Amino acid sequence: MDLRKEMRAYTRSCEELLCLNGKLTEDERSLLEYYVNELSREFLSHTATVQLGYATQTVERSSEA
Repeated sequence: MDLRKEMRAYTRSCEELLCLNGKLTEDERSLLEYYVNELSREFLSHTATVQLGYATQTVERSSEA
């Protein structure tokens, strides 16, 4: 699959955030919420559901607390 560099960087960042197991400060959560909402509004507002046209991979999450 040929993804532009911005999408590759975004997905890598999302994978890294998911590996944090929700360990974010309130400021980080607020910033994340803002950008998730903006991205959804900008790119997903015209579709009822998102259908992925590629195989997804499971992200291994650390069980460390």
